[in-house]
Amino acid sequence: MPSTSSYDVSVIVPCYNVEKFVETCINSILMQKDVIVEIIVIDDASSDHTFHILRSMALGHDNLRVEILKQNGGQAAGRNLGFNMARGEYIAYLDADDFYNDDKYLSNWVSAARES
Repeated sequence: MPSTSSYDVSVIVPCYNVEKFVETCINSILMQKDVIVEIIVIDDASSDHTFHILRSMALGHDNLRVEILKQNGGQAAGRNLGFNMARGEYIAYLDADDFYNDDKYLSNWVSAARES
């Protein structure tokens, strides 16, 4: 069945004090090939430079949305907010200290999901 969404996948990334990792995480999503990706990053009231890094990265990418929670609510709160904001046909979650090590990871994942 063809997608009715403009995004194949919404990748939701909850963040809390991950300034050392978040850029690698987001870049691994941005480098995905053969798939249209929406990235939703929820900063869970970080006290380090996480939000500043994300804001800077978002300037050049229309598919990168950054939300900040005023109060720390935990990873589940970030995931739930991201889920409610998602517009993709599929939803993926990625922790901010993780990354995709294959630039076709999501396209392979979407292809497998559409074939089943």
